[in-house]
Amino acid sequence: MAIVFALTFYAEWDTFVRFYWGGAMGQVDPIYGKDVGFYLFRLPFYQLIQNSLNGLALINLLAASVAYGFFGVFQAGWRSWVRHDHTAFRHLAGLLIVVLASWAWGYFLDRYELLYGQIGIVYGVGYTAYHITRISFWIMLAASVVLVALVAVSLVVKRFRGFLLLSAGGFLLLYAVVVIVLPGVIQKYKVAPSELQLETPFLKHNIAFTRKAFQLDRIQEQTYPALQDLTLKDIADNRETIDNIRLWDWRPILDTYRQTQEIRLYYQFYDVDVGRYHLADGYHQVMLSARELAAQLPPKAKTWVNQYLQFTHGYGLVMNFVSKKTTEGLPDYIIENIPPQSGYGIDVNQPAVYYGENSPATGSSPPTSRNSTTPGAITTSTPATAAAAASCWMPGGNACCSPGPSRMSIYCSVPTSNPAAASRSGAA
Repeated sequence: MAIVFALTFYAEWDTFVRFYWGGAMGQVDPIYGKDVGFYLFRLPFYQLIQNSLNGLALINLLAASVAYGFFGVFQAGWRSWVRHDHTAFRHLAGLLIVVLASWAWGYFLDRYELLYGQIGIVYGVGYTAYHITRISFWIMLAASVVLVALVAVSLVVKRFRGFLLLSAGGFLLLYAVVVIVLPGVIQKYKVAPSELQLETPFLKHNIAFTRKAFQLDRIQEQTYPALQDLTLKDIADNRETIDNIRLWDWRPILDTYRQTQEIRLYYQFYDVDVGRYHLADGYHQVMLSARELAAQLPPKAKTWVNQYLQFTHGYGLVMNFVSKKTTEGLPDYIIENIPPQSGYGIDVNQPAVYYGENSPATGSSPPTSRNSTTPGAITTSTPATAAAAASCWMPGGNACCSPGPSRMSIYCSVPTSNPAAASRSGAA
């Protein structure tokens, strides 16, 4: 048993390191007035000691009770409900005192643990936790101390020993009432009907400490009044900003991509990202999306050859300026069509998309919204795919094969003028 607990403590070495070297954080919680460092560095170590002490004493108590009962040290009868050896009783009583004392310490520490719990809408200490549960733990702590005193007295005064089981039953009943039943009743019948009013002070604590945790309390608000003195010189001096004011929205433009640029039924655009790229005429904000393989092929195209040899990957991408349109009202594409074409000097050397954001092999679902900067979106193949394609072409333009994701599969690339079948992958 000692070895088991030693191994448990060995795994918790970092808890001791934080306890020994941890300091104050300079921020006090509003409920108990403790520094935040206490909850980060001290409390976990105290809980480790308390839980270990409680577990060790409880296991020893149960094991000793079973052993004494097995060897006939304790005997039960009709007239005398228990007969025992006094030395064994003192042994068990000592272990019981340790268990109850560790419980009392546990109830003391459980008060601080309320800051990590949730009752109702408040995460941490709310109305019920502060006014009911916190007091309940004090009551249970006092009850544990009283029970310890009764066990200690019974070691000297034998007539108190008959009250131990009765006292234990009362202890369990008290726990059920004040710790389990009472908080739920107060929360349901008092707090819930007036939740906003009663929980407002605790919600303010939540908001204040959330702002501190994310350093939102350091934000400085500054008002910039709208001026009416804009001149052509101001526009000329800030031409790059004006040219990159976003006019297109990612939601309707996704429909435009799908209608004009999917081109094949087995390709699909799943979402639109916002990025920034250096082009020949300057720095531009753009919208772009990879032309990935559709999750499902059309029913008539679901043949073994199509699914495993031909339509195995997406192809290319679409990119457009965020602030420009054509005379037809369509986006001004920087990269479009199959194979990828660009009127702005951008070459897509590896258009095959084997691993996209929603590749059928990954089983992931498309995001509901996208609005991030993805400067690497032009490189639509993975580094491993690109390296394989660059290094393994055989003399004479023959096929190149490289290992697939499983031991029984390979990917083969075949030079072809058909973009849909370019860099085909086969499973063998």
